[in-house]
Amino acid sequence: MKSKRWSIYRAIVQLLLWSVFIASIIYLHDPVSNASLGFYPSLSIYSITVGYISGHAVKYVLLGISIFVLTFVLGRFFCGWVCPLGATIDAVDGIIQHKEKIKAHSITRIKFLVFYSSLFIAFLGFNAAGYVDPITIVYRSYELFLYPFVSYIGSEPLSWVLPGYQARDYPFYYYNWAWIAVVFLVVLGLSAFLRRFWCRVLCPLGAMYALVSHLSLFRRVVNENKCTHCGACVTGCRMGAIATGGVGTREHECIKCFDCLKNCNYEAISFTFALPFKVKSVEFPGKGITRRDLLVAAGSGMMVAASKVSLFAASHQSYIIRPPGALPETQFLDACIRCGQCMNVCPTNALHPCITEASFYGMFTPRLIPRIGYCEFTCTRCGQVCPTGAIQKLKRKEKQKFVIGTAYILHDICIPWSEHTNCIVCEEVCPVANKAITLEKKIAKNKHGMQVEVLLPVVHEDRCIGCGICENRCPVGGQAAIVVRKPKLSIGEYYG
Repeated sequence: MKSKRWSIYRAIVQLLLWSVFIASIIYLHDPVSNASLGFYPSLSIYSITVGYISGHAVKYVLLGISIFVLTFVLGRFFCGWVCPLGATIDAVDGIIQHKEKIKAHSITRIKFLVFYSSLFIAFLGFNAAGYVDPITIVYRSYELFLYPFVSYIGSEPLSWVLPGYQARDYPFYYYNWAWIAVVFLVVLGLSAFLRRFWCRVLCPLGAMYALVSHLSLFRRVVNENKCTHCGACVTGCRMGAIATGGVGTREHECIKCFDCLKNCNYEAISFTFALPFKVKSVEFPGKGITRRDLLVAAGSGMMVAASKVSLFAASHQSYIIRPPGALPETQFLDACIRCGQCMNVCPTNALHPCITEASFYGMFTPRLIPRIGYCEFTCTRCGQVCPTGAIQKLKRKEKQKFVIGTAYILHDICIPWSEHTNCIVCEEVCPVANKAITLEKKIAKNKHGMQVEVLLPVVHEDRCIGCGICENRCPVGGQAAIVVRKPKLSIGEYYG
């Protein structure tokens, strides 16, 4: 495999898989019946592992496990060929002027500490995957930050290119999107200090694959009789995987990008299948990690886990409303990996990411904001695409009885109650078969002092499921005159 074309082949495959990733976001975001493309978070064996250890199932596991097994054969190919965040970072790296003044190999061990710490925390029941998993970071960033900005501008061209795509008359936007943008831009901006900084220094998924790829069979081999030690492969390596004048390879850092093949003018480099002990790596994964590092990682994990009780207490008392089918709050926060798929698939733009509303442990989890969008009565998408079961998959009839909140009328600003003028919007839009909002007749004086018959809206709490369409459609400007809050019933309890 001496052909210099392999780096081009890799770039083409990377671009194609990135296009599949973008297509999955587009098709999930718009009203189509097929939600089967919402599998990308399953690519991360890291999230699957952490989710399993912390006691929560992941629905889509075969793809992630398959890639993990292939890593034993092909090495850390996922980072260079498949990962959409890696593809995005490569694109940014092509623009940024690099000043690699950092001694990379003194800090690449950090990703192993992040990985070990997250596993330790998971054993204590705290699922930290959603904060640092590159797949959830890139999915969340594209869904909730990038795509909403470009979708409105390019909606018509997309409808020409993608069959089934429906252009919207208005753009979606997500509350708290700026914080997601900050995290994403920081991850990309770190490349200004070191090429592929995130992948080399911080990525826990990369650390997991690095541990496995050290034993892989597909390896870089250098013919020392042809090598002139010119250093072209060393300076051109995006992962800093080449050492000892171009002869040695840090196998756990090599992502099989084949740039070294392209850069070598002497055909001294090849990639071949060989047993690990016949082609030795320069160093072991995580070399340089000290006992002190491990103690710091374990200590920080214990501190995070110890704070779990207070974090849960803060989030459990929160006013936020979860999607229908969501597990009870403490279980929901443990199971959710913050991938954002439920928000992306919501057809009414009702679900938005939390930042501090549900405490730190609830960051990036979904909440329903009725004033922006309501929970569509016949929609069950969020449960269908949730990869971990944090939002249960409900049948339509089950979903239509699932209580996520209760509506309350603010009498002081409600038009019929405060101005004694008829307004029947909330009663009209209520989708419950046996209306949760009814109108009661009353004789009252209007603002002109005349006796008039007024229809006053009344909420029947035992019938209300908290879908929020009444708050969304309320004609009162600013603060709606009818608001949805957490139900008096426990989450998931059905009315008869």
